Amino acid sequence: MRGKLFFAASAAVLAVGLFPSAANAGTTNQTSTVTATLDSGLSGTRILQSLGAVTLTNVGSTSQTSPTLTVSVAEVSAAGDAGGWTVTAQMTGQLPGASSCGATDANCNGSHPIIANSAMAINPSTPVVQTLAAGTDTPGSTGASLDQARTVWANSAQSAAAHYTSTHTDLPTFTLTPPNGTINDTYSGTLTVTLTQ
Repeated sequence: MRGKLFFAASAAVLAVGLFPSAANAGTTNQTSTVTATLDSGLSGTRILQSLGAVTLTNVGSTSQTSPTLTVSVAEVSAAGDAGGWTVTAQMTGQLPGASSCGATDANCNGSHPIIANSAMAINPSTPVVQTLAAGTDTPGSTGASLDQARTVWANSAQSAAAHYTSTHTDLPTFTLTPPNGTINDTYSGTLTVTLTQ
């Protein structure tokens, strides 16, 4: 009996230790003041994403338009560019063919058939898609030849007093119109896309 009473008393002592009394129950909070200052010193990044390939198949004597190419600019806490920024595209040089040709053949550079870069045109999509509002994106002209830099889109109306985290994406296609007398071949060239800010 004494043993049972001793065990019960010990259990009672343990219970008091595990469960606080009403006087100590409840939750207390403390607060801290948080101050965050954003200024022009936080420049962030605005970068052009990597590009895929442009492939045109079954190009005949008339023009052929490619599938879309994804062109994206990603901003991460990028300082607003009130002066605007632009994405342009241009074919770098002519499009040489893979086979050989004679110097007297039409559209031949003396060793390989060629297609002039002016035969390739860009068709920007409308609208340019933004993941979050970050200024106004205006697509360039459709059908502009790529023998010189052509606008894919131009961004404007960003605030120099703000920072932007957004992705801007356009899906242009490209149209190739082979000149008269172009030799049947596989042609390849380089498309250069540039972000100017």
